[in-house]
Amino acid sequence: IDNPDVSHLEQRILRCTRHVSGKHGAMIIEGTGHAGVGSCFGLSNAKVAKLIGAKVVIVGSGGIGKPIDEIALNMALFERRGVEVIGIVLNKVIPRKFDEVKHYVQKGATIIGTSLLGATPHVPALTFYRMEQIAEEFGYDVVVGKEYLHNPIRHTVVLAMRPEHGVKYIRENTLVIVPCDRTDNIRIAVSTLKNYSNSNGGIILTGCATVDRKMRTLLRGSDIPVLVSPEDTFKVSSRMVHLEFKIRASDREKIDRLRKLVGEHVDVDELVNRLQ
Repeated sequence: IDNPDVSHLEQRILRCTRHVSGKHGAMIIEGTGHAGVGSCFGLSNAKVAKLIGAKVVIVGSGGIGKPIDEIALNMALFERRGVEVIGIVLNKVIPRKFDEVKHYVQKGATIIGTSLLGATPHVPALTFYRMEQIAEEFGYDVVVGKEYLHNPIRHTVVLAMRPEHGVKYIRENTLVIVPCDRTDNIRIAVSTLKNYSNSNGGIILTGCATVDRKMRTLLRGSDIPVLVSPEDTFKVSSRMVHLEFKIRASDREKIDRLRKLVGEHVDVDELVNRLQ
């Protein structure tokens, strides 16, 4: 913002684009957020698309009114830059409303001057994050269970109540957040999660930088990934509210499932035709 001359950034983008396109027959470029992201320093997604000569597919959230309105705003900015929007795809549509949403969004798309290329249903299993993502994003140390950091997390519980009350909240794929001085609750978390075998979630110990030898021995025999944070329980649990899942190269099952999902619900042939 202090130096609004983005010509050097544009040149870097063009060099990278030429480098990649020279090795591959096609490129898929993900523009994070909406068309205007980057406008604050003079290099919006719409401007970048124009710079590299890309056509655009807008991916919207599952719904009818709000998604269409948001897509219309995005289209306006792309059109202002002279970028062709070849269609839209809806993502994470509620399954029980799938046919209804698809029907009306197709009509709405026609009204705003585009068309629906497909819509994918919401699949909860694809939104699970893994213990390795938590450790990396928040910088938590791994006490034990590095080989189990791929464990998916579906539920999160703060185990601050009495053990006999807390145990009923622990299910498969549960992340248990517990103060490191609550040995009783740590033991309950370990013994309960062990019952779920390959779906045994994980544990975050709060309020300490490390654990003593006795506790480490208990945790090591559990086959459960355990992270540790010197921060208090409230701060650690609050962070989890804003954690967004990410699909990584190592998530082969998710990637295979997504490929199948897109193949079943998106007109890929038509999309490719419009890219010609």
